[in-house]
Amino acid sequence: MRIIRTSKLLVALGTSCGYILGILFKLRVFPFLKAETIKSGGQEMPTSEFVNFGSRFMFIFSTICACGLLVWCLVDLMRRREGNAHIRNT
Repeated sequence: MRIIRTSKLLVALGTSCGYILGILFKLRVFPFLKAETIKSGGQEMPTSEFVNFGSRFMFIFSTICACGLLVWCLVDLMRRREGNAHIRNT
């Protein structure tokens, strides 16, 4: 099994792109959001309902990624401080 390593910069980029995409959904910038109804899951549904669901999903996902990035940075900072304390004590 191969381990994939991700950088903090890529997580931050994905988070900001998620927020931007959520805003673009909310403003109905994309051409498929211009009509009054859209086909989702084989059923016709109002575009306003689809836009609200899509933008909310992207905002929630981006917020979770931002929280994960914050925790990742804090853990990394604590590890670095712990490593530096060991060097100073010896």
